[in-house]
Amino acid sequence: MTSQLLWGYVHILLLVFWLGGDIGVFIAANIARTTKYSVDTRAALLSVAGIVDLFPRYCFALMLPSGLTLIDAAGLYAPPLWALLLAWSMGGAWVAMIWLSHKNPTAGFVKRFGRVQFWGQGIYGAGLAAVAATSYITHQPIAEPWLASKVLVLGAMCFVAMMLEVVSRPFGVAFGEIQAAGSTPDREARAHAAMGRTLAVVLVIYALLFVAAFIGKVKPF
Repeated sequence: MTSQLLWGYVHILLLVFWLGGDIGVFIAANIARTTKYSVDTRAALLSVAGIVDLFPRYCFALMLPSGLTLIDAAGLYAPPLWALLLAWSMGGAWVAMIWLSHKNPTAGFVKRFGRVQFWGQGIYGAGLAAVAATSYITHQPIAEPWLASKVLVLGAMCFVAMMLEVVSRPFGVAFGEIQAAGSTPDREARAHAAMGRTLAVVLVIYALLFVAAFIGKVKPF
């Protein structure tokens, strides 16, 4: 087995766990926004969805370092060792902080990590978009248009992930009120509408994942 095949397999697994986990979260969240079940049942569904959601988040954090390693193994480019070490260090730290935040949701560092992650995604996305745009114009640092396009799609995912966090916040507020003070038509309407907007943004992420997978496999241009 060559290193290219091995890292290609890893890259595919990340996509599978990202999309598969997200679909599970999508289904659970869609059920939880209805009044068909009790508040406790809906809360349990959301709790399970929060655990399942860890896997897409891990995959997002590891997609760039695994991608860099794959293009190195495939002989497309030879990223400097420092770039590979930096990418894997940042990806590993991101995964660790996601896990620690889940295990210790009330810890003081969780809010700080949330802010760093939110704005970090913006910087990350802008950097990827800049690399893609420069590559389209100058063919540097990426000469292949298909690979530059895949980098651009990953950058777009960063901004969509930021949007997802913003639009999902009102649901947390409304459902928290339902748990604390009981269900009312107004609270349920706000929770239902907020989750609807959240799921719409999730569908955009699915579309971008499909596009990225198509570009990476078919290399249409």
